[in-house]
Amino acid sequence: MFASVQSLLETNSTVTLSIPEFAGAVVRYTELVKAIQNKNAEAKNATVGKVIARKEAQEGLMTELLQTQGSLHAYARRQKNGELMARTEISENVMRHIRKTELASIASNILKLAKEYAEGLTGYGVTPDSVASLEARIEGFLFALGSREGSIPARISARETMEELIDDADGTLDDEIDRYMEYLRESDAQFYKEYFERRVIRDAGVRHRPVENVIPAVQPALAKAA
Repeated sequence: MFASVQSLLETNSTVTLSIPEFAGAVVRYTELVKAIQNKNAEAKNATVGKVIARKEAQEGLMTELLQTQGSLHAYARRQKNGELMARTEISENVMRHIRKTELASIASNILKLAKEYAEGLTGYGVTPDSVASLEARIEGFLFALGSREGSIPARISARETMEELIDDADGTLDDEIDRYMEYLRESDAQFYKEYFERRVIRDAGVRHRPVENVIPAVQPALAKAA
């Protein structure tokens, strides 16, 4: 609703300029709408960036985890080590659909096994460098998981500020612009009608600020927006 009303007011800016304070209220409202949009984007970006980082960390981990796990499993079969085979018997599909914390736990177990059987794994493609790389991947993945919690305060802060801006924008409409529109009820009936039609969109949901002590001259117009 905010952007729709702002667009209409901007289109009819020459009309609102007829009353200086009316024009000033429109300018303030426009600034509030832009601030709301910016804060909304800020809240979303705080999440999107973290999601991308976690996805990239997971894919990097999966690549090296599957290689090391596969080598361990092949080694276990050749050595007729049933216990090791059982401990490395987990499919890629399962690893991609379990909880992220469970994946990190599996990766840590595979890393521990790779270190334990390091001497016999060199012929299977598992080297000290690959083991170190897997360990770094696990650390990176755990860091990415932790950063998810770090994004929550940023989202909360942005939303709290946005709620304040929304209240301010509501007040500017309810207590100022709605009132000034009464000057246009007859002189610009089309603009007047369309303005309150767009205001109805908000009022179909939850009104942030109840309209109280409405002066008689404005009450009919607000009835259209209620």
